[in-house]
Amino acid sequence: MKRLLGMLFTLCLVFSLSTNVFADRILLIPDVPKTPYRGGVGAYEGVVAHSTATPEAPAINIQRYETRTWSNAFVHYAVDWDESIQIADTKYIAYGAGPAANQRFVHVELCETADYVKFKRSYEKYVRLLASILKKNNLSVEKGLWTHNDVRKYLGGTDHEDPFGYLQRHGVSESQFRSDVQRAYNSGEMVGTTREYSPVVHTQGIAY
Repeated sequence: MKRLLGMLFTLCLVFSLSTNVFADRILLIPDVPKTPYRGGVGAYEGVVAHSTATPEAPAINIQRYETRTWSNAFVHYAVDWDESIQIADTKYIAYGAGPAANQRFVHVELCETADYVKFKRSYEKYVRLLASILKKNNLSVEKGLWTHNDVRKYLGGTDHEDPFGYLQRHGVSESQFRSDVQRAYNSGEMVGTTREYSPVVHTQGIAY
């Protein structure tokens, strides 16, 4: 019995390490193709910061929506005011911001809300997660932190300009955002699995 429990513990540990867990929950989309980055499996070169443009939809809604529609688009993580959810394995590409970005970067969505208290909670999680992803592959914030708008300007393949329209509505400028990620990176604070949440799931009136 002890041997069996030991084997189960080892398998859980290996699974956690293999998926590069920085989230509160792991709900990976099944059947997604395991396509390596251009530099190889796990060799991402940075992270793209997104926001959802679907107000008040929590991370679990993003995960459920992308489970149904992943062939069109999906990201690696979704972050809301209560939890962060890993949607796809960061060792392989996601379909987050056009072909040029997808073969290089991890993608993280920030769930949008009009409530400042909820924004503050989700923003803090978002910043720490972005820093953790960069630190995992020894990538600098200066070179490795991209936004969807950066991809539009420098790599193409998308016309999206997030997340700054949303962040600015809550008083966060681009320079502050980048500084906040840098501070989280410098502090060495890594996001780890902490606890399970029971988010309110919106099922009507929201695209996700």
